[in-house]
Amino acid sequence: MLELPYPPSVLNPNNKKHWAVKSAAAKKYRKQIGWIAKTHPPLKEFKLTFYPRRSDADRDNAIASFKAGQDGLQDAWGINDRDFIIHYQPLAKSVKGGKVIIEAV
Repeated sequence: MLELPYPPSVLNPNNKKHWAVKSAAAKKYRKQIGWIAKTHPPLKEFKLTFYPRRSDADRDNAIASFKAGQDGLQDAWGINDRDFIIHYQPLAKSVKGGKVIIEAV
């Protein structure tokens, strides 16, 4: 199991921040996820569960928000993200700060 930080709210597709702000946040999140993922053996197929910060979160937006995180996994594990087999789970109960859990299938 690998526990990752929840994507920053600026990466949510509904967020209307300037593209440069979103780009900077995506680069920072990608790098952060990459560093954390290096501590875990590479996975090509995995279960991904979102524990959002808010109870009114939307699963599709959570998945889209995690794109930079997925790129960070690609960087760390050396597996092209198009080759990942991701089993997205229903949104879990919200937790303070949010988190993303990756588990081997």
